[in-house]
Amino acid sequence: CCFERLSNFEIRVGNSPNFQQNEACLSNQSQFEKDVFTKTFECVLNGRYVSIQQFNSHPMNIQEIEILGYLFEECISEICPPGKYSTNTTANTSNICIDCEAGKFIATFGSTTSTCANCGAGKYASALIGASSCVNCIAGTYSTNTTANTNDTCIKCEVGKFSTTTGATTPSTCVNCGAGKYASALIGASSCVNCIAGTYWTNTTANTNDICIKCEAGKFSTTTGATTPSTCVNCSVNTYSEIVGATSISTCKNCPINSYTSRSGSSTNSSCICNAGFITLNNGECLACPPNKTSLSGSQSITSCICNAGFTGPDSGDCLACELGKYKAVTGSSPCNKCELNSNTTSINSKFKGDCICNPGYSGFDGELCSSCVVGKYKSVRSSSQINLARNCTGSINCPVIAIDVYADYYPYFVNDDRTVYSQTDSMYHSLSNQNPWLYFDLQKKVSVKKLNIF
Repeated sequence: CCFERLSNFEIRVGNSPNFQQNEACLSNQSQFEKDVFTKTFECVLNGRYVSIQQFNSHPMNIQEIEILGYLFEECISEICPPGKYSTNTTANTSNICIDCEAGKFIATFGSTTSTCANCGAGKYASALIGASSCVNCIAGTYSTNTTANTNDTCIKCEVGKFSTTTGATTPSTCVNCGAGKYASALIGASSCVNCIAGTYWTNTTANTNDICIKCEAGKFSTTTGATTPSTCVNCSVNTYSEIVGATSISTCKNCPINSYTSRSGSSTNSSCICNAGFITLNNGECLACPPNKTSLSGSQSITSCICNAGFTGPDSGDCLACELGKYKAVTGSSPCNKCELNSNTTSINSKFKGDCICNPGYSGFDGELCSSCVVGKYKSVRSSSQINLARNCTGSINCPVIAIDVYADYYPYFVNDDRTVYSQTDSMYHSLSNQNPWLYFDLQKKVSVKKLNIF
């Protein structure tokens, strides 16, 4: 009956009641040979659950299963710990366990042969000898050594480079920070830091913030990690800043009242020029010239104040308005000029020759010669000749000699023996006919399994 007891099956051991998540110790097992009623399967794994699953639609025929091994808590103190191994089969003390040599490790309990392995590049053994694990070289370092037993073998990234990779195996993982940044450490950097606002950096290998170039006075930048000097913005016209590496527009100060700058990006208050008609004092303020005087913009002395057009007087003295009948078109101390004969100005402090207008009874262009009205014509007012030229007398109108004056001004992120820990001796002949039948046992405790006997 039983030569087809099991076929195409696997055995798993582990701690999950969902047995398919446990580790397989045997897979793809063929059927029992004819007339063979018992088979032993080596299966060295730890766990509470033992399962058998057949991968076909044949019935699963099992009479008895015997699981051999140790309860995990009994044998754990009897086997060599991780980082050690023993080939002795009669040992009664852990002193017989041999440490893995320097640069090698074993992560499992109860190793019976020297299965100590190299950590590999980018790692180092967690202990000088007898290591149970390997440790990654930290970010900012790398190692090409495969037998390292100390972090001293992890090589730091060179100046100006960084690496975020742990367990790096080649120097190529160390890369430049890039423009606008600098490495977070002189060597062995694991990250990069942005140049702060008010600075920039165009190179790609910086390793200190001292390399970030500050915006010059008269400029500011709110950008972090700036890569070009063009991120430094000029203070606007009529403002200035004396701060190097400025981070805000608020560092740009206004020029004093009555002064201006001729361009943007000014770096000192001396760049502020007093308006025309003002002189610069020692404290940078602008003082108005005395009455009726003016000065060129940027003047720095009271002696630079001279008489306005329409006024005359010495540069060091008071300036008086030009009288009626006189005008002065330039600034300075020159005297007022007289109007042509038979013309006059309509007010004092006249500035232009054209302010001279022909008198009543005289006609001509403003500022030019005035001729008397000929017989039969008259001009009754002092006005611009474009407004009132001499007119013909009509009817009984008598030509007046003098008329009223009028004028207008115009200015925009391990077991040593076998013990049965679970034996099902009751009849367990099963014939499960569903697709891929399975069976598993809950041993109630974690067991260090060595083998299974299937009957």
